[in-house]
Amino acid sequence: MEALLFDGGNSRLLVVLENSKQELIVSLPQNRQFDYIKAKDKIKIGWDPEAAVCFNKTDGKIYEEL
Repeated sequence: MEALLFDGGNSRLLVVLENSKQELIVSLPQNRQFDYIKAKDKIKIGWDPEAAVCFNKTDGKIYEEL
């Protein structure tokens, strides 16, 4: 896990896949269940395929480039 991101009442994790440079943004439930996670922790993630939302990569700038 690279970073914990806060967006108002929402918490998200910026996760880099192991052996990759690919990043995922993972939304956390707002029940404090994962408050113990810190930057550089190794975590396992999973999701319900029916709830997955994916977007095509664009030529837009990512947050580090803004």
